[in-house]
Amino acid sequence: MQKMNKIIYLMVFVLSSFIGSAQEINKPEPNVKDTLLTNLKNNALSEAQPEPAMADAFRSEGKIYVVIAVLVIIFLCIIGYLIYLDVKLRKIENNTKEKL
Repeated sequence: MQKMNKIIYLMVFVLSSFIGSAQEINKPEPNVKDTLLTNLKNNALSEAQPEPAMADAFRSEGKIYVVIAVLVIIFLCIIGYLIYLDVKLRKIENNTKEKL
C-alpha cells in the first residue's frame, strides 16, 4: 500500500510539474501597444462572429494541454489502481488455493 502511494505521489508530482511548464511555453511578454491592438481586433471580430465552442477556446488559449494532462493523470491513476487490485486479488486467490 505504501509503495502504491509513493508511486501515485510521484506520478502526480511529475505530471503537475509538466502542467506548470506547459503553460509557460511560447508565451512572450506582451507589450502595451500589442495588447491594445489585440484587444481591439478581438472586440471587432467578436461582434461579427459568434462565441467559439469550449474546445476551440481551450485550443486557442493553449489550455487544451492542461485538460489532456489532467485526463492522462486520471487515466493513469485508474490503471495503476486496477493493477494494484489485481495483484492483491491474485495473492488472495493463491492463499485460498494453498489452504484447500
